[in-house]
Amino acid sequence: MPKKALALFADSVFIPLRRGTVSREAVNILMAIGEDGYPYVVDFSITPEESASEWRSVFERVRQRGLEKAFVVVSDGIAGMAEAVKACFPNARHQRCLVHVARNVAAKVGRADKGDVMSDFLAVAKAKDPEDAASVLGQFLDKWGEKHPEIIEWADRQDTDELFAFMAAPRPLWRYICSNNRIESFNKEIRRNCKVHVQWVTEDSEKLFLVTLFNRYNYRIGKRAILAAEEVAKFMADF
Repeated sequence: MPKKALALFADSVFIPLRRGTVSREAVNILMAIGEDGYPYVVDFSITPEESASEWRSVFERVRQRGLEKAFVVVSDGIAGMAEAVKACFPNARHQRCLVHVARNVAAKVGRADKGDVMSDFLAVAKAKDPEDAASVLGQFLDKWGEKHPEIIEWADRQDTDELFAFMAAPRPLWRYICSNNRIESFNKEIRRNCKVHVQWVTEDSEKLFLVTLFNRYNYRIGKRAILAAEEVAKFMADF
């Protein structure tokens, strides 16, 4: 367990589990990019549903195991997540996954506009600084808001600090911490591996299987630092 993490990535994948009856339950997975630039799966839990209260429990466990600080925590827009982050990591920023946000915005428009809306929104991630990002977001709203008023209503409810939190890090690190892409690609692997089992008959058997996958990740993928590892180490040395 690293003492400091550049980023924590929190996301859930839903897997069929039998508890009398079969239902798809949340596997809540917490991944980190440590202060050395290496990725790790650091904790997980299985719950009937994903919730901010469960994520807070996961955060508290990793703190008890030695993780002292995190620069940013990346997640989707689950209610109460920002508060859970602040309760456990007071100095951490909360970053809404920009890919999740883009999908949510695109869901408000017709099929013909979905692709353009997503790509125009994700241009925010290519802005040069928070002020430029706010300008790009404004241009996005000007372009699409009149045709799709739902987008304006959505924008009025957003906390832009949670959209642009990744920009507080050095620019070479932005691409790694603006979304949950790293953990989502791993979740796809979990789904592929679980398909052959159809459903798990006990929680213990599911946990054993998942731990095998997590160890495989940590001892294979996790043995390769991200390309900007030197930048991570330099940045985190002063954090």
